[in-house]
Amino acid sequence: MRVDFYRLGTLTPWMRLVMVMFVAILLLWSAGCARGPEPDRFAPIDTSGWAQVHVAESDRKPKVISQETIVGTVVKVHGPGGFVILNFPPGQIPRPDALLDLYRRGVKMGEVRVTARQLDDYVVADLVMGQAEMGDQAKGR
Repeated sequence: MRVDFYRLGTLTPWMRLVMVMFVAILLLWSAGCARGPEPDRFAPIDTSGWAQVHVAESDRKPKVISQETIVGTVVKVHGPGGFVILNFPPGQIPRPDALLDLYRRGVKMGEVRVTARQLDDYVVADLVMGQAEMGDQAKGR
C-alpha cells in the first residue's frame, strides 16, 4: 500500500501564493492582537502629582466692562432670520438684552439686541433696526 506524503512540488504557483498570503495575514493579525487592550480614554485622570495653583479671591471676581468700551465684529448675517452672529474679544461679552449699534466705516447702519445664545466669544443678536453686513462693528451705547 502506497502512502502519499505532502510535497511542496504538488502545489500550483497560484496555490503557493495564496498560502503565503494567508500565513502572512495570520502573522500580522496575531501580532496586532498581542498588544493587549487599549486604555480607556474616558477614565478619570490622576491629578495627585500636579502642582496646585492658588488664586487670590480678588482675581476670581468678574471684571465689569462698560458697554461703551465693548466692540464686536459681525461675522455672519442671516437676513431671512433677522439675526447676526457677533464675535467679541475674549472676556468682553455683552450682557443679554443689551442694545448695540452697528457701524460701517464710521456710519451708524443699524441696531441689534444681544440674545442669551452664546458660544465662546460668539454671540447671537437680533437685528432691531437697519441693516448689517459682515465686517460691521458692533459698539455699546
